[in-house]
Amino acid sequence: MRKSHGFSIVEIMVSLVISTILLAGVISIFNMSKRTYTLQNSLSDLQSNARFVMNELTDELRVVGYSGCKVVNTYPTPFLNDTALLGLSLSVNDDDIINTDSDAYPPSDRLVFRIDKAIQRELALTPNDEAQFDTISGIINLTASSNALIPGQKVAIRDCGGIDYYNATQVDDDITLSVLPIRFYQTPVDIFMTGGNSTATDFNLSTVMYEVRANDNGDFGLYKTINHEDNNTGALEPELFVEGVQNLQVRYGIDTDGDDIPNTYQNVAPNIGTVNAAVVSIRLTILMRTVKKRGIDCPFNKEFFLDIDLNCSGKPCADGFYKPLENNKEYEDGYCHRLFTTTVGVRNGIFPF
Repeated sequence: MRKSHGFSIVEIMVSLVISTILLAGVISIFNMSKRTYTLQNSLSDLQSNARFVMNELTDELRVVGYSGCKVVNTYPTPFLNDTALLGLSLSVNDDDIINTDSDAYPPSDRLVFRIDKAIQRELALTPNDEAQFDTISGIINLTASSNALIPGQKVAIRDCGGIDYYNATQVDDDITLSVLPIRFYQTPVDIFMTGGNSTATDFNLSTVMYEVRANDNGDFGLYKTINHEDNNTGALEPELFVEGVQNLQVRYGIDTDGDDIPNTYQNVAPNIGTVNAAVVSIRLTILMRTVKKRGIDCPFNKEFFLDIDLNCSGKPCADGFYKPLENNKEYEDGYCHRLFTTTVGVRNGIFPF
């Protein structure tokens, strides 16, 4: 009869040690993969937010001071160096970021400008909008995402031949004019809300401000405040525009010799309309930070150049450079940063571009 043999205690111990080493390796690989996925996902969100901010600001800045293809009236101060028209008293250049420790982060700019309300309060048409103006009647069909018509507001229809104002009412997605259109409108056509007292102007101004703020949890974002200047019933509370914007630097490209090319950049909007003070471009620098703190070391997160004229007195930046993980590790550890810069040509009715 054969004698059966089992594993010795030494063999079992060796097997357990080897199994533990292999299991530790698998867990380490799993954790590394999870951390990499988390980091890449955070950076992907950062990139998406940055792309959205740049696209939206570029679209608006290109038409600041521009009131449509028929420019009869223009306004001389599209870029502002104060916030008075918003009923506020805030610095537009190198100011402490609201809801943060005043000495913890580099100062940020505010971008303040006046824009034709058609840009801010456009009534979006249905996809077949071009065809509407060949057979336009007293009813305008809107998309579901369009601005709702505010009671008491008029509807302005503008093309290259001029602008006309109509009393109107809205039911669901249909706006009904009080009278049939008084003339034939050629595309391109803008349809937008305007104040009840507007009768004979080719533009209706809104004042817009973009600024960096932090919420009560310390999360950064770009906030937007709008004042529709012929209708002050709306609240002027800032609304979160996009998350993750930690710093905004604005520089105004000035044409000093009339060739429509910026000869110098300055950090405060000049008195627009004065001789040799034509703003023909805007340079934006935006520092983005991942929205959530992940506790993950971020590669390529060394040094970011914001602006040489940045007022860094008492703050963790020098000569316009900001090193989050070196100069401000207490607040920045666990976050990733990326810097984005663009220059936007300004197309407006006073300074051609």
